[in-house]
Amino acid sequence: MRSSIKGENMIQSVSISWARIDTWLKANAFQAWQGLNPGASQEEIAKLEAAIGEQLPEDFKASYCIHNGVKFGYEFEYVFMGMTEFCPLTSVAGGERDLYYYLLQEKEWADQVPKLVDASRIQPVWRHPKWLTFAKDSSQEQDWCLDLAPASLGQRGQIISWMVDDGPGEVIFPNFASLLATYADLLEAGFLLGFYSLPYYILTREQIQHRRSSFLCATPAKPLLQQAVQLAWAEEEERSQALCKQVLQMADATVEDRFLAYSALFSSYQGRGYADSEAESFFTQWKIEALNVPEEHWTRAELSWRANMFR
Repeated sequence: MRSSIKGENMIQSVSISWARIDTWLKANAFQAWQGLNPGASQEEIAKLEAAIGEQLPEDFKASYCIHNGVKFGYEFEYVFMGMTEFCPLTSVAGGERDLYYYLLQEKEWADQVPKLVDASRIQPVWRHPKWLTFAKDSSQEQDWCLDLAPASLGQRGQIISWMVDDGPGEVIFPNFASLLATYADLLEAGFLLGFYSLPYYILTREQIQHRRSSFLCATPAKPLLQQAVQLAWAEEEERSQALCKQVLQMADATVEDRFLAYSALFSSYQGRGYADSEAESFFTQWKIEALNVPEEHWTRAELSWRANMFR
């Protein structure tokens, strides 16, 4: 789980995080940024609170006052933490009624026992009316929910995962402010938040911060890496791959730059759904170079996850 942001600092943190996110997206993924809605009105927030019968957490409201989800039917996916949908308030309000109403009428489905739930922090029921879906990953049938009814060791406003086949899983963020802070860190660390990107949870907070520092550090190779990331967000994969390979051929590319190039390259490779001889060669090269850094280095964690591509 990511570090928690608490108290009065949460609203300030939300504002700072969205400023970082907006700045990055406008500079590097403008098309994706254009899909974000402007903020919700106080009237819209009050309507949702009336529908659920209680007040929303302050950090959640502060975030939706800045961006009210993504435009309906917008073609650019993954703009919000790699999720395929970032719901506007109208969808959040109707979440329980509209998303799973008919499934919940099926007793066999609704009465299932959760398989993976952390029952100390999340109520061990299949679906709770106070779990408000605000983001969805349709490719994995996964929701991210705002939990307004936590178990005894949980906290109101925590963010939990929920899957159609498994029910609730774990607390992924202690609150919405922490989610946004992690989102900003991932963008500034050069992550490609798409279907084949490295899942954020593979790395610890310290590893994300290390990678972010590496990506923000000015080096001879950094302009090429930044352009490669921009092209990947624009779905120009071949041009992005070419720039990554160019970085790997640079005599003055730093070790960190090489690891960042491998990471971007394999995000693109994985999107093809298969590994050819070129991918295998680059992967072997990456593994050899990674032996020279400590085991806790972020690239070692990513290598372990990417190895699934060759199994």
